[in-house]
Amino acid sequence: MKCNNCGTNNNSNSMFCVQCGQSLAQNNIPSNQYNSQPNPYNNNNGNASSKKPIILIAIVIVGILIMISGGLLTYLLISNNSNETTKREEKDGKEQEEQTNKDSKNIKAIDSIAGVWNCGTRAGSMGALTDGNPDHIVGGYTVTFTLNNDETFIWAMYENEEKNHVYGTTEVEELNKANNDYKYYSITVTGTEFVSNGVLQDEKYWSQYEMGLLEDNKSAVLWSITGSQYFCLLEK
Repeated sequence: MKCNNCGTNNNSNSMFCVQCGQSLAQNNIPSNQYNSQPNPYNNNNGNASSKKPIILIAIVIVGILIMISGGLLTYLLISNNSNETTKREEKDGKEQEEQTNKDSKNIKAIDSIAGVWNCGTRAGSMGALTDGNPDHIVGGYTVTFTLNNDETFIWAMYENEEKNHVYGTTEVEELNKANNDYKYYSITVTGTEFVSNGVLQDEKYWSQYEMGLLEDNKSAVLWSITGSQYFCLLEK
């Protein structure tokens, strides 16, 4: 039997090595018996346990990244909505300001020409006779055009308002035209009630005029989009 310690050959029935005195009993233990013994330095359970903290850290990091991404996305959505709301409010505010300015100019323009205007066909206009003076009225008054400060109007046949009239609202705008004789105004009328020959009409009434106010502020020339011209005098 060969000693595992010094390699000396001994008798098969020897208990100890004749050379070094090493016990020969362990020589009879099968090699697989050593392999079956647990190795304190090879602890698989320890390796598995050591991996658990790494997994937990990775899960925590992923969770934090998800939270950060979600928060960033929420911030971007809120910021975008806030920007859109701000732009919409700015647009609405600008439109409201423009409308306010327009209304203010409209009221100012109406104040300049408000009153009851008695108008007759102007000499020289379409369908009218002329005596050579373009500011003379041919055939007397034909219509009464009332412009009120509250942006309403009445367009009626002269002295026959009950059977022939238009009631409605108006928009007036002062025009910038280079003419020392007149101040020009654009007048847009929208009828809410249209009566012709005593019969209430179903059709909507809409028309547009241009008024040239003379320096005395008591007389004016009125042109319609249909080509008719009137010379008007302010009644009151």
